[in-house]
Amino acid sequence: MSYPLYILPKQFWVTKNSEWSVKEAKKYFKWFNFIKDNRLDDYLEDLSVEINNIDDLCYKMLDLLFDSEFSHIQDGGKLDLTNAGYALAADTSLFVSDHLFS
Repeated sequence: MSYPLYILPKQFWVTKNSEWSVKEAKKYFKWFNFIKDNRLDDYLEDLSVEINNIDDLCYKMLDLLFDSEFSHIQDGGKLDLTNAGYALAADTSLFVSDHLFS
């Protein structure tokens, strides 16, 4: 599996998000809303789970988080996420929030 990363459009690379103007934040929000549904669809397809099966999702997430694509264990036992791991965590958060508010 090659999990899709969150790659911001170049216009957002220059300024830290904490320093965005209202206009920049609105552009980001528009971009994020544009990609959100596709990311959720791809997320469920990549994890091979049904949208209402939270138990399967939890088990699949636990398996994936310890896969070398998504994390590695540092000396001392700390789990360090890769970029794909952060993308997976972000998509999981997106899925849970979308599921709770639907």
